[in-house]
Amino acid sequence: MIDTYIIPKIGAITLEKLKPLHIQNFYKSCIEEFRLSGRSALYCHRILHTSLNQAIRWQLIKANPTNMVDKPRKSKPEMKVLDTHEVDMLLNRIKDLSLYMPVF
Repeated sequence: MIDTYIIPKIGAITLEKLKPLHIQNFYKSCIEEFRLSGRSALYCHRILHTSLNQAIRWQLIKANPTNMVDKPRKSKPEMKVLDTHEVDMLLNRIKDLSLYMPVF
């Protein structure tokens, strides 16, 4: 994650110059450019957030820029709903199976 996504996008920015806008743009590129899932983008956020909190403890920065942006959200899986034709096909195929009664 660090070498593949974080360093190429924001690794050249010094800690003192790292702003919330850089972080927000990084999160956007995680989703749009790198095509990461929401869960993976959230993992990148956790790495950054934890690292920048440590930088505060070491007095390298005064505030954590990840606190000032919305963190990526886990994406919800898209559900496929059967249409009436597909339901009819399903019921016709399982009518002779023991599954038929619980499904119907």
